[in-house]
Amino acid sequence: MDDNKDLVYKILVNLKSVQHEIKSNTHQHFKEMNITAPQGMLLYMLGRHGSLKITKISEKMGLSNSTVSGIVDRLESQGFVKRVRSESDRRVVNVEINDAVKEKLNCHESILEEIMTEAIYVASEEELSTVASGLDMLSELLQRIKKEK
Repeated sequence: MDDNKDLVYKILVNLKSVQHEIKSNTHQHFKEMNITAPQGMLLYMLGRHGSLKITKISEKMGLSNSTVSGIVDRLESQGFVKRVRSESDRRVVNVEINDAVKEKLNCHESILEEIMTEAIYVASEEELSTVASGLDMLSELLQRIKKEK
């Protein structure tokens, strides 16, 4: 049982370390745009997926609707995004990224991808496969727990 506790602790420490490394590598790029990491992630998501509802953004980011709505409010006040009512159903409001911001993000995105590519480049194919499998397994386990509650 103590071995399991040690492994769980090791997983949590490693996840925190990975999160810190990603955050420190991306912080400068977000700082240049005068946005926070969650704002940057939301912008990248909209850049990749296009127009999305707050609920879909919340689901993809793992944040509450109210938290995402606050992030959108701040980005909207900075002119980065806009809320647009659906033409087919006026009750539906989507969030869209502005074209000028999308172009700026494309430049930053390639820099961020380069950082991740460099990290991946030093790993063997077997190491990458192990990391991917481990993360998939962890995600499945966490989803299983969520379903059981």
